[in-house]
Amino acid sequence: MEEDADAFAEVSALWTNLALRLAALLACQLVSAIAVLALVHNLPAGLPRLVAAAAPLALSAAALVALLDSAEEPVTTAAMAFLTWRLYSGKVVGAALGRGPLGSPAAARALGPLAYLALLLAPVMPAAAGQEPLQSRRLRTGSPDPAARGAEGAAGSAAGEGAAAGRRSIDSGCSAVGGAPPALAPPAGAGAAPLPEPPPPLQPEPPHRRVLRAAIEAAIVAAFVLYTCRSAAAAASAAARLLSLWGMGAAMAAVMAAASHPARTHARVALAPHFDAPLASVSLSEFWRRRWNVTQALVLRYAVYDPVVEGRLAPAANQAGAAAAGAGTGCADAGGAGGAEPPDSPASSCGSAGGAGDGACTCGASAAEGVHGRRGGVAAVSGKTAARAAGTEPPPPPGWRRDLATAATFLVSGLEHEIFHWLVLRRWGWRWAAFFALQAPLLMAERAARRAAAAAGAAPRPAVARLAVLLALGVAADGLFWPVLTQPLVARRLAASARGAARDACTLATRLGAFGGGGAGPYGAGGGGGGGCSRLLAALLHEAPSAAAEW
Repeated sequence: MEEDADAFAEVSALWTNLALRLAALLACQLVSAIAVLALVHNLPAGLPRLVAAAAPLALSAAALVALLDSAEEPVTTAAMAFLTWRLYSGKVVGAALGRGPLGSPAAARALGPLAYLALLLAPVMPAAAGQEPLQSRRLRTGSPDPAARGAEGAAGSAAGEGAAAGRRSIDSGCSAVGGAPPALAPPAGAGAAPLPEPPPPLQPEPPHRRVLRAAIEAAIVAAFVLYTCRSAAAAASAAARLLSLWGMGAAMAAVMAAASHPARTHARVALAPHFDAPLASVSLSEFWRRRWNVTQALVLRYAVYDPVVEGRLAPAANQAGAAAAGAGTGCADAGGAGGAEPPDSPASSCGSAGGAGDGACTCGASAAEGVHGRRGGVAAVSGKTAARAAGTEPPPPPGWRRDLATAATFLVSGLEHEIFHWLVLRRWGWRWAAFFALQAPLLMAERAARRAAAAAGAAPRPAVARLAVLLALGVAADGLFWPVLTQPLVARRLAASARGAARDACTLATRLGAFGGGGAGPYGAGGGGGGGCSRLLAALLHEAPSAAAEW
């Protein structure tokens, strides 16, 4: 009994110490975020604010390194590095440059201090226009059922479609001028809008296009099968990594949703989804822009893509002025990203097709064109939308500048991954940086191939296009991404961490009577019938490091 009490006291002291260190880390994060809010209010956007923001960022990184031991607490260190540094650092850079929904004093005043700090600290980002999940958008934009409209028939269906379009416009946020919602379609009946003309009949596809499309699809399927099913071991490995990719996205989405629950509950703006069925992507561009870690995609867009594509740190003065004018009509400045909509920007990171989860650049539509306030709260309109309404929108940037911005965003994402790798393992690597740097030329090659296929009228069907995406990501990830996660050091540390957590759980459960009393076992668990169960669990986990290293 005395040994049980000593083990229980030791475990309690360990967990209490960890809780205190986590509380100190969160306190440092809060101090850093308050300093960023003060900088947004008191310094002009651009280089002055960016230089001053180095101090809050240094405080955040120093607290993470000083308060957590990556060798003894690898899981906790990885989770806190992702939640308190990866996303937060990108938001701070974007705010320092005056970009995004957190970069202007007008947005900070409209949100209020508490909501601003919640959005800055939590793993969330306000949604850009059209940033709702793709599946939800399909459901909302689908045609109503004419039969449900009774005697109104097709006329009622057309009117219902107009009303639905009006509701979607209202949901998307403020209008370009003044924030007034668009008028709804008139009801069916007398004076209703005429029915749309039927579409022209489809022309039969020429035989040579069908043959060319079939050849392209056959080549894609053959390459996918040859790479993934060249042997039984290769097929099993491909299935395991595909399952791991899905599980990684699901786990990251769950962690981010749990950590951002308070902000989602109290924020007065619509928030972007974290993930949106990434395995359903029909192109690399869609995977990185719209589906994998959308939150980090927006963060890196404001921090990297927009400044590079525009060739300046802070937004143009005319765009910022137009955004401020929008704020005066009930729409708070969303940051005035101002650049043209990126066609292929990256999106996410710490895991991609082999990914672990964080991101690189853009979201689907243009910069934050509309963030609708919940509960009658803050609505936002971007500087680009206001500039378009005022007729001062700059011309779109040339293609080479967009390609340069895409490459820069992926490069920054790769460097962030390597810093994350160092924070967790205290050693530098190069594979993750190479993996993300490779995505930019892959996107450019994909864009050229898709244009050529579309010009020839032989674009592959979505199911085959999904196989091409998985093949491209899988080939790159197998050589550059997954080897980092499967190295023996990672396996040993994760297994040791799991074994220690199970040992502590057994000790606590034995003390609390969940498994019954008895003397202390070889792994800190009590004896007796229940103690035998806890000893068996600890013994199995004791063998996990060697098994994991062997795998």
